[in-house]
Amino acid sequence: MLVKLLGIIDFIAAILLFLLIWNFSAPESLIWIFGIIILIKGIAFAITRDIASVLDIYTGIIILLTLAYNVPTIYLMLGCFFLLQKSIMSFM
Repeated sequence: MLVKLLGIIDFIAAILLFLLIWNFSAPESLIWIFGIIILIKGIAFAITRDIASVLDIYTGIIILLTLAYNVPTIYLMLGCFFLLQKSIMSFM
């Protein structure tokens, strides 16, 4: 159950990153919420020394950086594809 919930969070964050890639506006509060959730999730599971947790931290930081800076599209795409494949794998 927890794996599916975390997969849903990853999927919504991937959609949010996809929207940011194509310059669609997303509510700033939504960006804050999912950026912090992904960052906390990465930090919480970092004790397992799993590469996915490190990439969650990276993706959470990238999401939060989009609020203040113009992040290069390649970084947004990498984060989006990572979260998307993680969410798909959590439903299998």
